[in-house]
Amino acid sequence: MSTLTMATTLIPFSSTISIAFIDAFRNDVLWALMMGIILAFVLGFAMGANDVANAFGTSVGSKVLTLRQAYILAVIFETLGALLIGYNVTDTVRKGVIDLTLYEKQPKEIFVGQIAILGGCSLWLLIATLARLPVSSTHSITGATVGFGLMTRGIIGIQWRKIVHIVASWFMSPILSGVVSSILYIVLDHSVLRRKNPFRCGLRALPIFYWLCIAFNVFTVSYQGSKLLHLSKLPMWICALISAGCATISAIVIHFFLSPKLKIWINNSLTSSTERNDSFEVQTISGATELQDNILHQKCQTSKAETVSGLSINEAGKTIDCDAKKNGKEMSQSDLTDNVMKFVRWILPFDNRITDNRTMKIFSSIQVFTACFAGFAHGANDVG
Repeated sequence: MSTLTMATTLIPFSSTISIAFIDAFRNDVLWALMMGIILAFVLGFAMGANDVANAFGTSVGSKVLTLRQAYILAVIFETLGALLIGYNVTDTVRKGVIDLTLYEKQPKEIFVGQIAILGGCSLWLLIATLARLPVSSTHSITGATVGFGLMTRGIIGIQWRKIVHIVASWFMSPILSGVVSSILYIVLDHSVLRRKNPFRCGLRALPIFYWLCIAFNVFTVSYQGSKLLHLSKLPMWICALISAGCATISAIVIHFFLSPKLKIWINNSLTSSTERNDSFEVQTISGATELQDNILHQKCQTSKAETVSGLSINEAGKTIDCDAKKNGKEMSQSDLTDNVMKFVRWILPFDNRITDNRTMKIFSSIQVFTACFAGFAHGANDVG
């Protein structure tokens, strides 16, 4: 038999062995595949019950959105986030936590292990949801993956450098989000809420706010974006140009079309409650009059107390001046502390600030917008 004949004879034989091996492997793991599909739906259900509520809970709680509207927006933006930029997190969870090269000779083990990871994460999210505990599915899936790696390969099966980065992000995320939200609130407080006409300032700031949000989100989608949409090949300057263009167009539309309609809608919605506001103002004026009477009464009592003590105001002032000359350093330190406290009080919001209902209506529309992008970010991170 020639070499060519032997080769042609062995090729179908080897192909038959490969096909038989693949068929046997499929039959062995078919149950795990079906179980994985079911657990994936259970995990998605648990994430929707726990994590999605974090994104839209404030909008529903403030009655800006109804539950039905929140459900619809959550489905749209969570799906978009997972499809457009969620692949990065998927790739990290898939091969960034454990070393997959250690399981190349035992594919069934990693297959069954992934089922255990899905089951453990789903069970914990359901328990936390029933206990009304807001938890993160990213933390849960990472912990379940680390547990599987430790049980099967020990500490050598874990990519600890990546784990350190992930755990560090758990601590940095609440700190950075708190700092950014505080800065944004202080900027809005000084630029809008403290102005003489906060409603007009709020309408002017509306396009700027939308420009920043849209530019940031479009850039995150386009820069190193989805490989399926060929966005990963775009250079940074093109992504920045696309982001600025989309944000500018949106800001122009909001300034010339949305803001005037929003102004008319807010004024019309508050027209019916004008009489109630007038009656409230009358009650406020009467209450202020009573407050002034109480203040005058307290001043009279204070002056009487000073007369009884036998020390005039001028004499008290001279005494204070003498003490100030003797303790100049202490007074300078006290002045510095007072100036710092005054600056801090000026930065922080006023406790007795009178809120404008029309301005709050503007921020209610912005709240829906930010909730949508929060759902988009959650879909990119946790759903992905």
